[in-house]
Amino acid sequence: GMTGLEVQEEMEKRGAAHIAVIFLSAHGDMPMAVHTMRHGAADFLQKPADPRYLLERVSACVARSVAKSDLEAELRRLRDLYAALSPRERDVARCIARGLRNKEIARELGIEETTVKMHRGNALLKLQARTSADLVRIFTLLDMKEKEASL
Repeated sequence: GMTGLEVQEEMEKRGAAHIAVIFLSAHGDMPMAVHTMRHGAADFLQKPADPRYLLERVSACVARSVAKSDLEAELRRLRDLYAALSPRERDVARCIARGLRNKEIARELGIEETTVKMHRGNALLKLQARTSADLVRIFTLLDMKEKEASL
């Protein structure tokens, strides 16, 4: 018994705004379309809609949703792996991700180079990373998500 706008509003209240919504209306107007899009609608179509276009838009929304879900699962996995690092392993891993060499890390952190090598090995193992480039990718993903969350 709710209108589409009311359903969208209720979804926002319940924290389900991430679910893609496509409005299909016979009585929609420009202000309504703008309102729905500002509140996260994926599209706003007028009836009668071309069935092929509607199917295309639904498929695009599903693909975007799956990709987002996969990314969120990967981020949860990486956060869990990162949480398993000791504070010193985190320091060393962040330095590696910044492109520092073992000697530079040792100097920056005030520890021996052999200690850096040990923490480097442990961090790579715990983060399931094979190379420094893998660490850069991991920290880039985690940092991007942290920045998005703070916006």
